[in-house]
Amino acid sequence: DVEWKPSMLKGEGQRPASILQVAAESWIIIFDLLWMSAREGPDGAGGGSEGASKKPEGPDGGGGGSEGEAREKRAREHERVRMSEVIRELFTSQQVLKVGFDFANDLRKLRQSFPWSSCFEHALPLVDVFDWSSHAVGTNGNSLRSVAERCFGKSMDKGCQMSD
Repeated sequence: DVEWKPSMLKGEGQRPASILQVAAESWIIIFDLLWMSAREGPDGAGGGSEGASKKPEGPDGGGGGSEGEAREKRAREHERVRMSEVIRELFTSQQVLKVGFDFANDLRKLRQSFPWSSCFEHALPLVDVFDWSSHAVGTNGNSLRSVAERCFGKSMDKGCQMSD
């Protein structure tokens, strides 16, 4: 499942995907996609919250501890690349059956949000419950909530789902 902050103001552009939730029988992983996509500029300021403040000057007039900062920056970049590789491995592994609801829309949002990343190109093998449920529930009002209610006789409370 993919989450992103909704656009609440008229004329406001689409916001990027921010969270990717992956679950298996005995584990859950939540990927912070905004952290993964953060890139640091030459002054240390990045797309995320890291490096947003100016570094204090060191004895040489530079950004204080530049060797250590460079090492940390390389380590963070390595972690971001590895996270992207893990997602690609999950999405493309033939041993992992992916199940989602309207996952084609989620993949479209991921590709739109992160066009530079190849890890969101496709997810196979995939069972999209939306496709199956269109036959069972019909296309009008086809939602995960309506499918769960029809198939399991239970309603889904999504009241706490949206926040600012």
